[in-house]
Amino acid sequence: MKVLGVWGHQPSHKSFTIIEASDFAAVTALLRSQMQIGKTEVLPVNDNIAQRKQRGEWGQ
Repeated sequence: MKVLGVWGHQPSHKSFTIIEASDFAAVTALLRSQMQIGKTEVLPVNDNIAQRKQRGEWGQ
């Protein structure tokens, strides 16, 4: 797992993190302490550019 970046919006007391991980269990383990003290939202995303390249739709 790799943390790619963390940004905070202090007025709203929110943090935003981009994490690269091979499975959801690793993300859950990393965020477990935050999940216990407040609302935590995890949104899995895909690399759409890589997917399109893999299908031969963008460049080589």
